[in-house]
Amino acid sequence: MKGLFTSLVLGAMAALLVVSGACKTPGVSEQPVGVEQPSTLESQRIEEANRYSAEGVKYYRLEKWTEAISEWSKAAEIEPGEASHYWYLGHCYRQQENWDGAIASYSKAIELYPNSRLLVEKWYLSASYSYRSLCYYSKGDVSLAIIDVTEAIELDPKDDRQYTSALYSGRGMYYNTLGLTDLAVADYKTVVQLGDPGWAPKAQEALNAIER
Repeated sequence: MKGLFTSLVLGAMAALLVVSGACKTPGVSEQPVGVEQPSTLESQRIEEANRYSAEGVKYYRLEKWTEAISEWSKAAEIEPGEASHYWYLGHCYRQQENWDGAIASYSKAIELYPNSRLLVEKWYLSASYSYRSLCYYSKGDVSLAIIDVTEAIELDPKDDRQYTSALYSGRGMYYNTLGLTDLAVADYKTVVQLGDPGWAPKAQEALNAIER
């Protein structure tokens, strides 16, 4: 039962993150007033990187992970300072269960996030930590997974009950894996209180299982 619940939570968390924004088609963002505009050469470089990234999105949606990795690797080579290319690479490596590749990519996305022209919403930074936590957990590094999902919770804009519930459910599961029952119960109760119709019943089931 515990293994089944773990699989359900991991699968639901990953699916939710994809639906919430993993495959938004990238584009050249508008420059705020007062910010220096890129040079013609720089604009051409950005456009070329965008073309490869857009091809990566197409392959990703077709579940052709290797081809998508090839396209986003080209985009990252052309524009190595843009976080979104590594964000997408992380998704592809995760789909291939290449946990080390995914962790390295998400780590790069986190590092470059402050200056990203595309990952401008705070949600992306939170989700990068959440995705990386899933990879750590899948590798068996549960303590690192807890550190990352806690960071994701702190960065969560708290404007999406479903996403917030997924984060607390994930951390509750991680805590439970390490036998930290009191902490797991606290997170599951938070999910129940949030009342999301998809996550609250799962959290209640987890609470019931712990109490038995």
